[in-house]
Amino acid sequence: MEYRAAVYLVGQGTYREPRFIDIQYLRIERYVQTFHELNPDSYIRIENVYTDINFPRKDRLLDDYPQFKQMIIDIKQGLYNAVLVDIEEGWAFSPYQMSPILNTLDNLNIKVINSYYDSEKIMKEYYIDRFGEGAEDYVYSSDPEDVITFFPEIVSGVIYAVTKGNSNLETVFHELDSYKPYTASQLLPMMSPEKSTQMIALAEKNRQKRKENEPVYIFSTDDTGYLVEESIGKKNVRNEEEWQFAEERLRILGFQRNDINKKISYTRNINDIVIYADPRRKGKITFHFYKMNNKKSRYASMNYEILDAWKNNLEEKLQKALEECI
Repeated sequence: MEYRAAVYLVGQGTYREPRFIDIQYLRIERYVQTFHELNPDSYIRIENVYTDINFPRKDRLLDDYPQFKQMIIDIKQGLYNAVLVDIEEGWAFSPYQMSPILNTLDNLNIKVINSYYDSEKIMKEYYIDRFGEGAEDYVYSSDPEDVITFFPEIVSGVIYAVTKGNSNLETVFHELDSYKPYTASQLLPMMSPEKSTQMIALAEKNRQKRKENEPVYIFSTDDTGYLVEESIGKKNVRNEEEWQFAEERLRILGFQRNDINKKISYTRNINDIVIYADPRRKGKITFHFYKMNNKKSRYASMNYEILDAWKNNLEEKLQKALEECI
């Protein structure tokens, strides 16, 4: 499914606590990126962005939002089949301030995605999938938290200006000033340093808990074991038929499947070399070569891979890789 989407940004919130236009857009971008990771067969293409500053704040008719009005016209002309917003319906003294806009969108024959409320449960699904049990409690991120996430240098500057370099907050200042969200690893969705730390700790806690009850896979002589999706991601794990194919290929190549107290390994010994196979990933088997020396192992060379698509001379290819390793 491909969505041709319009983004609608609107000034909202109180004067003392406004919802910045930039934050709305970046939260939507984060939502779209996460959607793509979870739904590889669907795509959201942002075609246009409509923005109403809405200042000063007051009760308005829909006609007082000119860009919103134009977007509705364009939707009815078939330019888009989805709208992306990050709209809070209201706040303390105006709990339904933005209801007319949200209600109007809901009455259109179009997909409406509101990242503020995680309307598609995308962030909830992602957090649980990536970090495990209990992660759903961390899905919501407030605007103050996302100011830190998206604009850390501004926040560090505010802290410095307010405290005049107070030494008690100096470490906070330096941490924020060095935080680079736009060059961070794609392992995590964009989140504040504090939440990143919390989520990594939660993921490790859940991983260790699972390892007590689930099979783990061993890829070296001193390995403590990996869960089936660990280090490769759930979407890359073989299905049952692909597992059968990989195990049969390893059997033909002379590998033995070992299962001791739910610790599974696929190994083959050739003279003083032990080869560990990792068949978990779709499309290929990865081999790790170790040279044994006085009952201790030494990593012998780079990994070697045999693709599922390869059909001929597999033993010769493995032997050649072995010769290069030693």
